[in-house]
Amino acid sequence: MPSVPTPPATLSSHLRRLGLLRVADDLNDLLARAAKDRWTPVALLEALATTELEDRARRSLERRFKCARLGRFKPMADFEWTWPKAIDRPLVERVLSLDFLGHTENLVLVGA
Repeated sequence: MPSVPTPPATLSSHLRRLGLLRVADDLNDLLARAAKDRWTPVALLEALATTELEDRARRSLERRFKCARLGRFKPMADFEWTWPKAIDRPLVERVLSLDFLGHTENLVLVGA
């Protein structure tokens, strides 16, 4: 396997200045994979773009969750049905089945 020359530090810094943070971090790994698998230049550029787009989507989702202040999500399987005592479990489970969508019915949630 041919050795992959290490890109100059300026390339990584240029990528960072362009806002391509994930590509700058993963550059050596991506270039090594490209050399090992003999990617075409187009395939390498596609991998770079895909890596950056996926990271931006992940960071955007994390940022929106943080701004929404939703807190941690808890799966319904872990929900404590003994508290609060006034909760209508069959109704909640029926809503979670999403059957109302097929009947084109609305769902209104009211809470503090």
